[in-house]
Amino acid sequence: MKVLLIQPPFSRAMFGIGHLEPLGLEIIATNLKPKHDVAFLDMPIDQNLHATLEKIRPDIVGITALTVQASTAKQVAQEVKKYDPNIFTVIGGHHASMIPEDFNIPDINAIVLNHGYISFPALVEALKEGSDLRKVPGLALTGESGLYFNHQQHISTIEDMPLPDRSITQKYRNRYHIFKEGPYALISSAIGCPYKCTFCACWKVADAKYFTRRPVSVVDEIASVDETRVMFADDNTFQDVKRAVKICDLIKGRGIRKKYIIYARSDTIAKYPELVEMWGEIGLCQIVIGIEVISDEDLKKFKKQNTLENNEKTIEILKKNGVSNIAHFLIRQEFDTKDFNELWRYVDDHDMWTPLFPILTPLPGTELWEKDKYRLLTDTFDLFDLFHTVLPTKLPLKQFLSEVERLYLRNFSLWRYTKKRLWQLLQIIKGRKLGKETREITPIVKLLVFNIMFRLAFKRTRRDHFVYLKKP
Repeated sequence: MKVLLIQPPFSRAMFGIGHLEPLGLEIIATNLKPKHDVAFLDMPIDQNLHATLEKIRPDIVGITALTVQASTAKQVAQEVKKYDPNIFTVIGGHHASMIPEDFNIPDINAIVLNHGYISFPALVEALKEGSDLRKVPGLALTGESGLYFNHQQHISTIEDMPLPDRSITQKYRNRYHIFKEGPYALISSAIGCPYKCTFCACWKVADAKYFTRRPVSVVDEIASVDETRVMFADDNTFQDVKRAVKICDLIKGRGIRKKYIIYARSDTIAKYPELVEMWGEIGLCQIVIGIEVISDEDLKKFKKQNTLENNEKTIEILKKNGVSNIAHFLIRQEFDTKDFNELWRYVDDHDMWTPLFPILTPLPGTELWEKDKYRLLTDTFDLFDLFHTVLPTKLPLKQFLSEVERLYLRNFSLWRYTKKRLWQLLQIIKGRKLGKETREITPIVKLLVFNIMFRLAFKRTRRDHFVYLKKP
């Protein structure tokens, strides 16, 4: 059968810091290709949907979607059905798995829940054979009377998960980037997370379990990609410490020279600081750390199972090893001016140069969603990009958004950069040796680019709020 896989576009309101390869669809393509013709359209880059449909004439269209892409995914399905009502349309991805009822519409025939690399190929085979779709595990079938849920698919290992077929994204690969840098390859070495933070639903993907691939398989994949920059898609690459050490040793032993970005928890790094030193030697340049808040009390509220002490130890460990700390600090709707100022003082006092300030968002599937979904200020998911607020704020909305913008502009200010460089020059004059921590400071050209980028982004963000939010 002819299958077209689609990454839908983002809404006009979306503010993103990058665009990466659709790893899930690439893995699905591997399982499909022995028996079926597979094509791919990356619509954030290439929006020629009609021309692609004309060229491919697919029997089945599979669409993936994050929550922020829910509206555009529906629009894509609508356009596909308008082109040919006989095309079987399937939706999958994180949003579909968390609230499948959002996709129970006439333009979508079936919903893949969670592990698409298993369920979607089974669905294609069932359609080819004309067999009963209700027997395909991990599906929800749409209908006027509601969704029909098949037996759900649970995994006990990911050793059988195939490597991605990156040939389907070949013409787009030089466009996959983060913070204007790239191209990046995306690699998944593990699935799941054992922690149940109130604002995150990642743990639900694998029922709060953590499944890993063999280190040799991971390093083989790293060696196989052409890109010299690699981002790990894992929720915590260092969760299994012995495995992280083994991967590092294999990369070093094979002489692979690339730059890496990973996600990790501060409690792991605080307990095993040698991990950062080892990985720094093989090319680790950035770590995404969910610091989230600046008090132990608030960490408990969000069920982080972590401490402020671990966070601050990790900040120093990363500085010592010259690894950029992409620290995330949650901006809560109850913030007033004092809270914003305290957060900035914390960032500045700890000499952090690459933080992000996501606005707390009740993403579907999270505990926060169940608590706050009735307080939403919008009827769509277009603003669920962590740069807009979809909940009421204590401060007037314009002031709240201005304070968020001010955090970014303070961080990427030329004056802050100049003060730091003058201080470093003074240390050199005094004969003091500067350590690896100087690597973390954002280079001046990039700093100016970020300053302009965030100014323009928040100008648009303010406008979007008054277009998309419900009118009182």
